[in-house]
Amino acid sequence: MAGKMAKILDKYLKERCLLKKEIPPGILADANKLCKLVLEGARFIDSSNPPVSLGAYTMAITVVERVVGHYPDKEDISHLVFGCRLIRLFAEQIEKSENAECLRTSALTVEFMSKFFSELHKLGEEVAYPHYD
Repeated sequence: MAGKMAKILDKYLKERCLLKKEIPPGILADANKLCKLVLEGARFIDSSNPPVSLGAYTMAITVVERVVGHYPDKEDISHLVFGCRLIRLFAEQIEKSENAECLRTSALTVEFMSKFFSELHKLGEEVAYPHYD
């Protein structure tokens, strides 16, 4: 999911528009669920399962650290929270739309979330296929 979501966001950055049919079924829904858990873990929305939400948030902070190259500060975490809110809004709008969605948002936020999902994909690959030296 993460690798495909990064590609979707990269395409959006280039074209500023996405056709609903260009988004594989379930990809945006999974990204939306992950972002919901991250926001719950950050305590921006109520959680129905706090341990899972906290785990998602902790994992997200690890990924953000890889994106920014240092332990995330308040600004970095704000980018994550805003980006997760954007993904949730985007998912909601795509679900309601017939053809295209042309969100007006900060390219920096979309770029940050693209890097986030790309790093999440890399981390998942490293865990799934560890390299032993």
